[in-house]
Amino acid sequence: TIRNTYAQEGNFLVVASAGGGKHSYPFFQAVVQACQAHQKINGRPVHLHLITGPYFSNEDQQALEELTSEREWVSSVKFVPNIVDYIGAADLFIGTGGYNTMTEIMVAQKPSIIVTRMQIDSIEQSLRTKLFETLGICDSVTWDENLAAHLEDRIVAITSRHLHLESLRPLDMNGKKRTAEMILNGIEG
Repeated sequence: TIRNTYAQEGNFLVVASAGGGKHSYPFFQAVVQACQAHQKINGRPVHLHLITGPYFSNEDQQALEELTSEREWVSSVKFVPNIVDYIGAADLFIGTGGYNTMTEIMVAQKPSIIVTRMQIDSIEQSLRTKLFETLGICDSVTWDENLAAHLEDRIVAITSRHLHLESLRPLDMNGKKRTAEMILNGIEG
């Protein structure tokens, strides 16, 4: 299984992805720093699995390899065809607020921290993330110069309130069935 591949027994498995990965080195750098700080505070070993994305540049990949070369608890790949399975295997997912990512965390129903960029071309990500946070689907932080500290705070908050799959508010994913029932009831009624 994915969990057995990346996390030894008892390790806290964190999976992180920034969608396509374009311009996302600072995101991954902050995630590594936050997870390292969390390990020191919590004492529980972490395994961090980074999915960098197909548009993660070669220069950024080289910088990430330098950052993580002495951190055996970090692994990375450019792409996986089944990211929902990776999110589902994790104790925590950290990602950005793109449409696909938000859909994937709804399906996986795992504790998630979504990082939003406050740029004019990503307003929809911020709005979507705030809505999902209001619904209890994720926590969020803003991507700024203190991103590592924000992530560390959210990781501590999530682990301290023992947020597990059972405590996530389940989403009704049966819209198609309910719509068909309403149509049939309307025709028959």
